[in-house]
Amino acid sequence: MKAYEFKVTLKGSRKPPIWRTFIIPSNVTFSQMHNTIQIVMGWHDCHLHEFQFPDALITNNEEACDEYKYFNSKEGKKRLKELGLSFDAVCPNDNMPVLNSVDVKIGKYVENSPAFKYIYDFGDWWEHKVEFKQIIKDYDKDYPMVLKWKGYCPPEDCGGIEGYYELLNVLNDPENENHAEMLEWSRMQMYSEEYDVDYVNELLETALDYEPIAWE
Repeated sequence: MKAYEFKVTLKGSRKPPIWRTFIIPSNVTFSQMHNTIQIVMGWHDCHLHEFQFPDALITNNEEACDEYKYFNSKEGKKRLKELGLSFDAVCPNDNMPVLNSVDVKIGKYVENSPAFKYIYDFGDWWEHKVEFKQIIKDYDKDYPMVLKWKGYCPPEDCGGIEGYYELLNVLNDPENENHAEMLEWSRMQMYSEEYDVDYVNELLETALDYEPIAWE
């Protein structure tokens, strides 16, 4: 089976940088790629996501997809003219297509992109650099697999990468007045400085089977 190898690194992470290398079959959608990265990194799929390429934005933000589709239609263009608005005013993505990650296969984009961005959670803005490493022609599995890893995934909703390192300072200082409270909060967020690669690879065996979350 044809497959791709990627390295995904959390932007702004340091000492050590938080990264994973993994293999994924080439015939998957970006929605399946998203789910794979969630498991590989250690996120919990609680927020919207998008993949950024020079010539396309691929996302599960259905509102953004619908707006692009409508205002790029004959009816939508007529409505823009009536309102005296430009297309950029309602779809500010440099006129790039905004595509639903459920509908787009990864091969069309990743083979021509040495690296691209994966954004998770538009509030905390977890930006990942995804590097395309190689094509594997004879992959013997029909599901993804982690090869190597470094660093632990931040907890959800901690305020982005800077908030994460501020949290670590508190967790590593028992004398801090907020230590006990934040320790309890981080446990509720399932934060852990552990990474069981065997367990992650077990989860990945069904990563391509999941039903995408219906965001409202």
